[in-house]
Amino acid sequence: MEKVLAIDGNKFSFVKTRTYVPISVYRGENSYLRIGPVELIKKDIAVHKEFLQFGFPCPRIIQEGVQGKNVYY
Repeated sequence: MEKVLAIDGNKFSFVKTRTYVPISVYRGENSYLRIGPVELIKKDIAVHKEFLQFGFPCPRIIQEGVQGKNVYY
């Protein structure tokens, strides 16, 4: 993965790739970005949204999109 990603004028620095799932995590100035294959990110987003619906203390999703062959949120 790239060391730095730029999306919509925001820069994100590579933090790590998850151990068992090929989803990479990047850190921006005030947010985190998760990026990977469409089917894996869509599942991740669905679970994250369920957590939010049930009131779990997790960050809100501020953007979803496509970057090359990958999807991010």
